[in-house]
Amino acid sequence: MPKMIIGYAILIVVPFTLFGYFYYKEMRQNFLQQYLNSKQQLLSQSYANLKVNLLQAESVHQLFQNNVKLIEFLNGAYQADWEMIYNYLKEIYPTFSYAYLGNPIIDDIRIFKHYESVLSLAPDIVNMDELKTSEHHDAITALPPDEGMWTYADGAPDRMPTFHYYRKLYTNTFSKELGVIKITVGGEILEQFVRTLDDPDGNLDVYLIDREREGRVVYSRATSPADTGLLSAIGKDRRHPAGTAFYTDDGRHLVNSIFIEPMGLLFVEISNVGPLMHTIDKRERWMIAAGAMLLAVLSALYYVLAASLTRRVIRLSRHMRRVDERNIAPYAGSGGQDEIGFLIASYNAMIARIDELVNTVHRTELMKKEADFRMLQAQIKPHFLYNTLEAMRMQAAMNEDREVAEMASSLGNLLRYSLSGSEKATLLRDEIEHVEHYIAIQKIRMGDRLRVEWDVQEGVADFACPRFIVQPLVENAIQHGLAKLRRPGLIRIRIEWFGPGVRVIIEDNGAGIPDGKIDLIRRMLAGEPPGEDLSSRGGIGLHNVNERIKAYYGPSSGIALDSAAGEGTTCTMILAGQGE
Repeated sequence: MPKMIIGYAILIVVPFTLFGYFYYKEMRQNFLQQYLNSKQQLLSQSYANLKVNLLQAESVHQLFQNNVKLIEFLNGAYQADWEMIYNYLKEIYPTFSYAYLGNPIIDDIRIFKHYESVLSLAPDIVNMDELKTSEHHDAITALPPDEGMWTYADGAPDRMPTFHYYRKLYTNTFSKELGVIKITVGGEILEQFVRTLDDPDGNLDVYLIDREREGRVVYSRATSPADTGLLSAIGKDRRHPAGTAFYTDDGRHLVNSIFIEPMGLLFVEISNVGPLMHTIDKRERWMIAAGAMLLAVLSALYYVLAASLTRRVIRLSRHMRRVDERNIAPYAGSGGQDEIGFLIASYNAMIARIDELVNTVHRTELMKKEADFRMLQAQIKPHFLYNTLEAMRMQAAMNEDREVAEMASSLGNLLRYSLSGSEKATLLRDEIEHVEHYIAIQKIRMGDRLRVEWDVQEGVADFACPRFIVQPLVENAIQHGLAKLRRPGLIRIRIEWFGPGVRVIIEDNGAGIPDGKIDLIRRMLAGEPPGEDLSSRGGIGLHNVNERIKAYYGPSSGIALDSAAGEGTTCTMILAGQGE
């Protein structure tokens, strides 16, 4: 039970707590990231609208640049004052009115003329001398024909500044500079930009910073004192990620900035995320409390369930500690139908089996002693048989019965090879010698009717092979091929290298194998069911040898037969490789 409780704490409680903690952190981080992304997206959309308004204000320049009468007026095409006033009232002044009506954000339009001979019509058309007093005179003078310049007018930090757009006016061929147009836009254009970003709860502070003036704050609207060091760093450091957002004060404030390139100002908004996170934290605390309560309820249920299971296991383990060789008794407690019940039933069956084995151990020991005694007797019998055959050979030799002596000697060698070898593998040299002893016995029986020719390649006799794989093939050739013939029979035994393995070919000129029977034997050697019993028709020895060499050398080894009735039989045995 303590182990299960400790395991439950390590495997369930600790992972559940860690998962809840990291899930809470990840959820909080995801919320902050989503809030950041939404503020960035809103700022980008508002800035796109601001640029559209600025482009509308800049497009007013084209109205005046394309006004032919205005260009002629500034170029001095009219000499008399009445002529200048007439063209101004008829052709030029309506353009001013149209520009004001079409662009409500424009507060003032003023043209600074170069030529003194051209009549000044204040406040719309004035002399260039009035522009020379501006701090931006040199920058305006250096403007190329296809570019304009936005500036702002200094004011109180709590009031939105006024913005001016300057651009030069030229003749139709852009060969002569005629003057400079100034388009004044009030602070409403940026106030409208700020209104689209406002927080309904008023938790948004905005700042306009001029980076060209050491991070000077041009405009500010703050509900709480700003971090002057942060604003200074944003304003002075051009490497600061303008256009991106980041959190400060441990996630309580979101700083979002974007560079208003036409005006050269950096817009910074600082959102107070604290009240919003307070609401989120309150909801998450309720979720944490509910999770802790759920974990406590589940832990109690787990304890009750674990106790009901471990109680039976503990009782069984106590019983098992009391069991020894003098006290072998089954467990008497109830098992039930679950896995623990199956364990108790298996334990009782094992106890019964142990008791049975203990009761029979003495009988087993007696039987073992008897088996050892019989094994000693079995070891005596082959030696008695060898000695008897040797005595027969010597007696036949003393009686000058050479054939009986040779037969006894060969039979003794055959039995010694068959009975004395305990290993499964041998060499072809031993197999050849074993076959020679067998042929010696058959020659005594068949006389001149049996002739054997050997052709053994050099080195092949040292090839490893299973025992008793050549003699059954030679025996088949004699018993089924030559024994029934009255004419002399010939057996050729050729053993040669065949790639990495060995090929054994046994040919005879005997009676051959009928077509029906050889087909049956070939199917048997190929592993197919023969369809009938072969015990009465031969082939069992071939089948056994074939299966043994396949198991020893692999499936590429085997036996093949080629025979015709009355013409003899050729048996080819392939031993592929060196075996196991």
